[in-house]
Amino acid sequence: MSFAHLEPVRRRVLFMIWLAGAVSLAATMIFSVTFTTPYRTTWAWISFIAMVVVEDVVRRGRPGWGWRLPMVTLVAAAIAFRKHPDVSVLVVLSAAPLASLLLRQAWFTLLGKTASWIIAVAVGSAALGLVGFGNTPHFVAATAVLILLVATLDSMLWWFQAGAEAPVVTLSWRVVIRRFAGALAFGALGAGLALGWRTPSVGPVVLRLGEICVLGVIGMLIGFALGGTARGPVGGRLSVRRLPASVVLGGGLLLVSTRVPDVVSATLAAAGLVALGVLVVRHRAYYGACLVLGGLCNEIARAANGGRMPVETADLPPALRNDFAGLTRDSGTYLVAGPGTALRWLADRFPVPIFPGVASIGDILVAIGIIWLAAALTMGRPSADIDADRGALAA
Repeated sequence: MSFAHLEPVRRRVLFMIWLAGAVSLAATMIFSVTFTTPYRTTWAWISFIAMVVVEDVVRRGRPGWGWRLPMVTLVAAAIAFRKHPDVSVLVVLSAAPLASLLLRQAWFTLLGKTASWIIAVAVGSAALGLVGFGNTPHFVAATAVLILLVATLDSMLWWFQAGAEAPVVTLSWRVVIRRFAGALAFGALGAGLALGWRTPSVGPVVLRLGEICVLGVIGMLIGFALGGTARGPVGGRLSVRRLPASVVLGGGLLLVSTRVPDVVSATLAAAGLVALGVLVVRHRAYYGACLVLGGLCNEIARAANGGRMPVETADLPPALRNDFAGLTRDSGTYLVAGPGTALRWLADRFPVPIFPGVASIGDILVAIGIIWLAAALTMGRPSADIDADRGALAA
């Protein structure tokens, strides 16, 4: 569907959304410049940009010109950057055009998506500030208000688009309530993601999720540059129906490995990766082989050093070296590499650009595998739905 094919009332609503998005952007920037301090943790907002893009691609609804709010990451960004609403707005301002580009959506969809996401985070951030988050009761209340507001905006957007694509369809209250309840559930997941981001015990896991999303977006961009689209039938490439036992066994061993200590953990994880390796070899999924090989390198290094990953700190920048020296002294996960360390060439030793921490050879192989996988999925054979969207883009 092209912009000219929309009903006049729908086009007027789109113009209003674009205008409201511009006003929200300007108001947020003026407020932030006047009342807040600059946010200097670059890797945090880069991670959120990637997570927003991935959610929008993964949760892509029915084909057509419409879009939806990325409830999980949008709510999480508003909470995580509640003291810096300009960062939340800049996250969606960067993510929305990138996601639309990867999905090859029409120009008016790109503008509408960007504007509606800006409105949602701007209104949500304002609600957080007005209710307050200085103590636990205020924070809980502000989070509830945020989720309700964003879920309401998402439901309104869905109603507008559903009416535009099928104006003769009468939406029942049951459908509306089910949609709103789903939006609330995704908003609650976003609140949990934001809390995990700020929790020391869960924070490293969420940081790793952000890194994976960044690598996935890089892979999708490579696939896009090669003519692919970040939405296509990839079931044949990822099918595990022929070898379900390998998937169940490998995944089960990896899960159990997180609950047992030291060498046993590394051994079980390595066994799980070998089981998954059977699957990728049978299906000639070379990106999967890269992932498995990288994981095996890390687990072999852990198993050879009593279940802890060695960290080579000699060539690291002073600040990072000191951080790891303090961490590994009492850590059950890492140890500082020394003369008695086995397989030192597999240790964490390479500083990661932008993100905190260091990487090993195994981590690099895993990163290449993730990028390769995302690019391969993006290069999946286009469907008729994608061809229709490309026609709208050309229009």
